[in-house]
Amino acid sequence: MKKDIFIDNNITSKYFSNPINEEYKKLIEWLKIYKGNEETDAYLVVSPFLMREYNESNRYPNSRTNIVQIISDMTKEGRLTNFNKKQIEAFQKQYHTKKVLKNLLTKDTKDINHIPAVLMSDRKMALLEDNNFIHDLNQVTGFTALTAKRPEELPYKD
Repeated sequence: MKKDIFIDNNITSKYFSNPINEEYKKLIEWLKIYKGNEETDAYLVVSPFLMREYNESNRYPNSRTNIVQIISDMTKEGRLTNFNKKQIEAFQKQYHTKKVLKNLLTKDTKDINHIPAVLMSDRKMALLEDNNFIHDLNQVTGFTALTAKRPEELPYKD
């Protein structure tokens, strides 16, 4: 199983370009280490929707720790779990029933489009701060997401 993780844009735009907190430094280093082993290397879960957010809001792309630079490196190494728009739409068509949509707290289309990316990933692991998004990940029947607001709360290296 790939060691994949979804990291919401609100995390990367706040904590990645100039990481001060030691736990974010550890997460960034884990993302950057590449040994060519699918079972131990980090994989980042992305979609066109998330990539657009990353590119629009992350400044200083020349920073070693900027998510845009990290994605560039991970792309070269084949370490993105990238769900395309058709995959996202197919998931939504199948799992976003009227009941699920009614129970979603977020009405933000961006986050609704991120739900499938998290739930289709191998580990269904997400680092995010938005309480509504966290709630909504657990509204889709048949899936259990592992979420946290801080890196040290997730077993991302395991």
